Amino acid sequence: MIRNPRQGLSATRNRSAASAKPATNPDIVEYFAQRHSRLRIAKTTKMPSGQIIDWVPVESQIPTGRIPEPPPTADSQLLLPSSALRVAGFELLQDGAELGPPGTVPIPRKDFSRIAATTSLRRYLSKVGRNGRTGERVRSATVGDPVAPPAPDLSKYFHATCGESDKHFGCEALINIWTPFLENSSDHTIMQTGLQNFDRPQLQSLEAGWEISHDQYGDWSPHLFTYYTTNGYDHDGNNVGGYNQDVDGWCQVDAKISPAMRLLGTSTPGGAQIGVQIKYQLFQQNWWFQVDGVWIGFYPASLYLNPANPGTTLGDHADWLGFWGEVYTSEPDANTTTTWMGSGQLAERGFGQSCFQINLQKQIDAAGNMANLIGTNSAENSDYYNIVSTMNSGTSFGSFFFAGGPGDVPFEHRIVEVGTTFFPESDGTWLMYPWDAGDVPDLVFIKTANTPSGRVEIHAASGASKYQSRVFESATTFGNETDGTWLLTRWHQVHDPHRHQIPDLAFIKDANTPSGRVEVHIASGASSFRTRILEVPTTFVNEGDGTWLLADWDRDSIPDLVFIKTANTPSGRVEVHIASGKSNFQTRILEVATTFANEGDGTWLLADWDRDGLPDLVFIKTGNTGTGRVEVHIASGASNFANRIVERGTTFFPESDGFWCFLDCNRDGVPDLVFIKTGPNTGTGMVEVHIASGKQGG
Repeated sequence: MIRNPRQGLSATRNRSAASAKPATNPDIVEYFAQRHSRLRIAKTTKMPSGQIIDWVPVESQIPTGRIPEPPPTADSQLLLPSSALRVAGFELLQDGAELGPPGTVPIPRKDFSRIAATTSLRRYLSKVGRNGRTGERVRSATVGDPVAPPAPDLSKYFHATCGESDKHFGCEALINIWTPFLENSSDHTIMQTGLQNFDRPQLQSLEAGWEISHDQYGDWSPHLFTYYTTNGYDHDGNNVGGYNQDVDGWCQVDAKISPAMRLLGTSTPGGAQIGVQIKYQLFQQNWWFQVDGVWIGFYPASLYLNPANPGTTLGDHADWLGFWGEVYTSEPDANTTTTWMGSGQLAERGFGQSCFQINLQKQIDAAGNMANLIGTNSAENSDYYNIVSTMNSGTSFGSFFFAGGPGDVPFEHRIVEVGTTFFPESDGTWLMYPWDAGDVPDLVFIKTANTPSGRVEIHAASGASKYQSRVFESATTFGNETDGTWLLTRWHQVHDPHRHQIPDLAFIKDANTPSGRVEVHIASGASSFRTRILEVPTTFVNEGDGTWLLADWDRDSIPDLVFIKTANTPSGRVEVHIASGKSNFQTRILEVATTFANEGDGTWLLADWDRDGLPDLVFIKTGNTGTGRVEVHIASGASNFANRIVERGTTFFPESDGFWCFLDCNRDGVPDLVFIKTGPNTGTGMVEVHIASGKQGG
């Protein structure tokens, strides 16, 4: 097994690092060598991706040498339901692609210099570890469905499924393509459709879609796949079941598109959406498979037939069809998986962010007539991966759904997304703070310029009202001032007459100070910020190459002055310098270089992530990230910021129109990631609050 090289930005647990490729089980290599030796190869080519293609005469796949006719195709070209959609490509469709001789078809060859499959041959050929249905997958007993099948063995599997029980002869969908993170080479993540029959009563299944599986394909990219089983996933082999051309069963007829080929082009968050159209149709005793309007091959229906009762198998019809996402994890504890489904976003994120399947259709008779799916949804763990569907939408998307998720990771599950009482505003500082010591932090705007009063003003909206009701609005003792950092703190832990803890307003002035030193000025919340209770120069000379904060480092209940120096440091690392609040910021109690190289693409904060009582150093990286997402990197306070304890991408795409905060918003004891989007490009036209849960699994 190989760890994904993206691992370091996708987990919070201490896992083993990416390792050298282990040797593939020689039984697997020998099996495929023997299959290769039986091919009548007319030519061998290599595609730009490195995938090797063997070209064989099309008739050599069938004992009779006669390839049956495919179903008639109604449209001469594939029609997309939205201008925002594009069809994925395949390498052999590109200009200048090297093809085989006329009359030959491509058979992708496995490259075991890339694949690290150490499992048994039997397990490698299977859709790993399956017993029973995949996905929904426990039907209720209904008319025409008198016996509900046994509950599936879902060990190490997660699904998000939309399915329908009835008599079916085919199915069709346009499936959105992404490149989700795969934790281990032996994991897989899939978006697919499938038809199943349980009449015997042994499950038979026919499936197709796109899949990322390093053990199957030797890379971390999406590939077209087909799969079948005649025996309830018990075991796979020739004419019994298996993937693509790994076993006998599939017959390839198209010269440019084949199962196991890499899909070119994946969707962009908020941008172009890439998809692949797939369709199965039972036609003249064959299950034909279509991709982007082209019939590329088929499975003989005879694979499924029961001679004693041929009308009761998938060779005659399906009694259930579904469309779903699937994750298999090889982690010892499946509930710790960080492998993504779809785009890695939960279904609620919608078009452009979440993975979708649209125009979900079922073939309702042997003549080829189609109708919209009327499916029901299911998911084993909707905190990890979920699905939201709309049947018969009345739009060009027909019946459709969004599905996906990140697995067991923090900062992927959004728990608040709301427009607030404030119009977009940038003349000041936005932050979250428990204004009245309530259960939910409140939204605070410290307006430092262009105020009607000519003074710095504070405006607060309550978290309990989802930031719709303002609970405080007042001018303060301070004239408008921007040469520094504005914060809320509890300097003296004072109480107002209603016994609500009121924060104090702190201004850390780091430039143009009369003293030539950084100064701290604090106005009491008890006086509605009209009375100053502290004004002192500090041990620090004026300094702007970093971030100023107040945090209780030495645990004496008095906030200390913290300078996180992020540029021009003698050590070449981000440095943390702390002066004690007890000394009125005259005595330095910590000065250390940290694990981080100097970095300016983001926000630096302190928060107690590991709940040991010491603030940890948090870097919210908002630009030039390796994951393409906003990332959270945390170094522990207990190690004096030398050891990183979290490094991962989040649900947020890079974003700079606002302020980032890091605090416990839902009172579960774990800091959450907060983005206060201040505009001007908010969807609601108001300042918005977006919160992603810090708790793993949401």
